[in-house]
Amino acid sequence: DQLASLDGLEGITAIGKDDGGKSIHLHSVPALESVSGLRNVAGALQGSLIIEHADQLASLEGLEGITAIGNDTLGQSISLNSVPALESVTGLRGVEGALPGSLRINYADQLVSLDGLEGITAIWQDKSGKSIVLLGVPALQSIFGLRGLAGALKGGLAIESAAQLTSLRGLENLTSASLISVNSAGQLSSLHGLGGLRAISELSLDSNSELHSLVGLNRTYLQMDKLSVLRNAKLRSLYGCDGISVLQSLSIKSNGALQ
Repeated sequence: DQLASLDGLEGITAIGKDDGGKSIHLHSVPALESVSGLRNVAGALQGSLIIEHADQLASLEGLEGITAIGNDTLGQSISLNSVPALESVTGLRGVEGALPGSLRINYADQLVSLDGLEGITAIWQDKSGKSIVLLGVPALQSIFGLRGLAGALKGGLAIESAAQLTSLRGLENLTSASLISVNSAGQLSSLHGLGGLRAISELSLDSNSELHSLVGLNRTYLQMDKLSVLRNAKLRSLYGCDGISVLQSLSIKSNGALQ
C-alpha cells in the first residue's frame, strides 16, 4: 500500500503477458504517484494495460514508448478504474492503430479530456459487448481525443455520469456502432459528432439535463433498431431524426419540455 513509484524498473524494455492476458496490471496501489519507472518500455504490449485503485496517480507519463496494446481474456485492452486523481492520459500518445479489446475509464474524477488517444484508429469489443466505457468522469469536458477512430465501432459506446461533457465531437468518422448510450452528461446540448453514423443498433439518451435537441444525427440515412429517449428535462423536440425510417422499438418518456 505504500508503493509511491515504479523506480527501479528502468531496465525493463519489453513486457509479455500473463495467463490472463495482462501485460501491465497495477492493482490496489493507493499511494502510487508515478509510472515513470516504466519509461524504457518500448514497442507493443502483447496483453492489456490495467490500472485499478490507484488513488494518487495523476499521470501516465512513462508509458509513452508503448506503440500498441493487446487484449486480455476479458477482451479489455485499456482499463483505468478508480483513478480519482488522474488528470491526463497523454502518456499513451505513442499508441497507434487498432485496439483488439475495449477502452474503459471508470471513476476518474479529475480527467478533463482524452487527449493522447488520437493515434487509436479502431476499438474492438470486450466480452460485455462494449468498445468504449466512460463512467464516473465528472470533469470530462471533451472526447475529441478519440478523433482518430474511423469506420465501424465493433461494440458499444457508453458514457455515464459525465457532468461537464459539452460535446460528442471526436466521433465524426465512425460509421456504425452496436450501441450509443449517453446517460447523465450534464452539459451536452445536442448530438453533434454522431453525424457520420449510418447504423446504430441502439441509441439511448437518459437524464441529460441540458440536451435540448437531437440535431447532429445523420439526416440522410440512419439505420437504427431501438431508440430510447428518457428523462431529458430540456429536450424540446425530436427534430434531427429525419434519417430514421424503420425502428423495432421506440421509447420516449419523461422529457419535460418535449412539445
